[in-house]
Amino acid sequence: MRMGRNVLSGMFRYAVRKDALSVNPVRESQLAQNIEAKGRTGGARDITVDELRTILAAVRTSHLPCPRKLSRAERTRGKPVKSYTPPTVAEFCESADLADWVTVLAGTGLRRSQVLGLLWSDINLDARTLRTTGKVVRVKGKGLVRVANDNDPKNRKGVIALPDFVVETLKRRRKALAARKLASPPKGEDTLDLVFPSTMWTLRDPQNVGHEWQRVRDALGIPDDVTPHSFRVLSQRSWTTRACRPE
Repeated sequence: MRMGRNVLSGMFRYAVRKDALSVNPVRESQLAQNIEAKGRTGGARDITVDELRTILAAVRTSHLPCPRKLSRAERTRGKPVKSYTPPTVAEFCESADLADWVTVLAGTGLRRSQVLGLLWSDINLDARTLRTTGKVVRVKGKGLVRVANDNDPKNRKGVIALPDFVVETLKRRRKALAARKLASPPKGEDTLDLVFPSTMWTLRDPQNVGHEWQRVRDALGIPDDVTPHSFRVLSQRSWTTRACRPE
């Protein structure tokens, strides 16, 4: 609505300058209020450092139950769901490999697709830096692919310094993945050396990971306007003193 209003206002201003109209009618108009709005309409809410500490601790230690989200059909039917014992938040985050992802997301300010597209070659733990080189997207007819376009405004390449808690997380993760590879090596020589691979060593869908975060968020009682992008907003504000040099 705002974009349409701005475009129309510019057109009518031009008409006034050319004496086709005496006034700009859009100037007196007001945007309609979406009273019947459903779901989240205000974008990602900023989160505080205290909230971040709570979330980072909860994804690893919370014993709150983490039930699955009901599908639209299940909500519409209103019938009771088959009884089951939901995992705790910590158990679900471990099984879904979500805790480390949340930690890196919060400490780097990257988009969720960029974090899921990270390669170990992008990370220098000795120098404590991370280089952004690609992201995961779904391409029609191909499925999930990792892309690295130089002119992508949502995947700007550069080097950022990593905070201590992210460095420690990545060190533990590298050892855990190395042990996992010995027990269950990836199939195929062209397998990407991903920091956040799926159980089959393939790319993970950013949309699915977002749904997993929603499940954790609901279990912890966090407002639904706290999205993965909220961590990005916090990181951009909190880590402004870190070294950051775009290429």
